[in-house]
Amino acid sequence: QFERLDASFGDVLINDGKGNFKWVGTNQSGILQRGDIKDMVEISAKNGKYLLLLQNNEYPVLYKVNR
Repeated sequence: QFERLDASFGDVLINDGKGNFKWVGTNQSGILQRGDIKDMVEISAKNGKYLLLLQNNEYPVLYKVNR
């Protein structure tokens, strides 16, 4: 039997706006988050951009975007 195959710890799919996605692994994304991410929001601030990750029954997690 196989375990669940629908989760990872930080893989990201980048949408180019045309329905094509580019996979970015944990090492490149810098995101190492356990649990089921329910929503992710990009926040723009004076000192840069951030990603806010929301999970059920957990505190929100904020990552600074480095481009």
